[in-house]
Amino acid sequence: MAKIVWAASELSTGLARDLANKPSKPGNTNLVDVFTCENLTKRYGRIVALSSVTLSVEPGLVGLLGPNGA
Repeated sequence: MAKIVWAASELSTGLARDLANKPSKPGNTNLVDVFTCENLTKRYGRIVALSSVTLSVEPGLVGLLGPNGA
């Protein structure tokens, strides 16, 4: 399994308001997403947990992904 590692440019308190007033790509609009996932669907048996989810992670955003995606 590939590991993705990047550094954050600023610390966050983890609250939703941290991102509320920030544009998605401030300043330089030539930034390339670090990670992109398109049309992700996750099922547990017959239960669909995610259906066609698309997301991108921009430089400076931090997250931890475990082996099972959690």
